[in-house]
Amino acid sequence: MPGDSSPFDTPPPIIGIIPLRIGAGALLLYMHAWQGATLAWQHVWNQQAWDLIATMEKAGFSPLMGKIFGAAAAVIAAFTAVSWILGFVTRFSSVVFMPVVLGALWVCNKTDLPFRAEAAVLYFLVAVTLLVNGSGWLAVDTLFSLRQEQKKSDRIFL
Repeated sequence: MPGDSSPFDTPPPIIGIIPLRIGAGALLLYMHAWQGATLAWQHVWNQQAWDLIATMEKAGFSPLMGKIFGAAAAVIAAFTAVSWILGFVTRFSSVVFMPVVLGALWVCNKTDLPFRAEAAVLYFLVAVTLLVNGSGWLAVDTLFSLRQEQKKSDRIFL
C-alpha cells in the first residue's frame, strides 16, 4: 500500500548532502586550504614569513609547535577539501578534520578572531553532517561500493 513503510526499508538517497559536500569542499579549498598549503610550503622550504606562526604564538604555542601544527593543519585541510569535493573517503577525512577545526576554534578564541571562529564552527558542523550521512550517491565512494556489490553478486552466481 502506498505510504506504508517499515523501519527496515532502504531510505531514499539524500540529495542535500551532495551540494553541501561539494560546496563546502570547494569553499574550504578556495578560501583556506590552498592558501594555507601554499604558505606552509613557502615557510618550510623557502623560510618565508607566515602570519599563522605569530597567531599561534599569541595563542600560547611555542614557535616550533606552531610550525608543526600549522603545517599539519594546512595539509589536512587540503586533503579534506579534495576528499569532500570528490566524495572519496569522506567520513575518514571528516574525522581527521574535526580536531583541526576544533584547534582552529580554540586558537581563534584565544587570539580574538571571532569571524574565523565562526567559520571553524561551520566547518565542524559540516564535518559532523558528512560523518553521519556519508558522501551521498554522487561520489567516488559510491562507485567503489557499487563495484564491490557487483563483484559479490557475480561470485554468488558463478
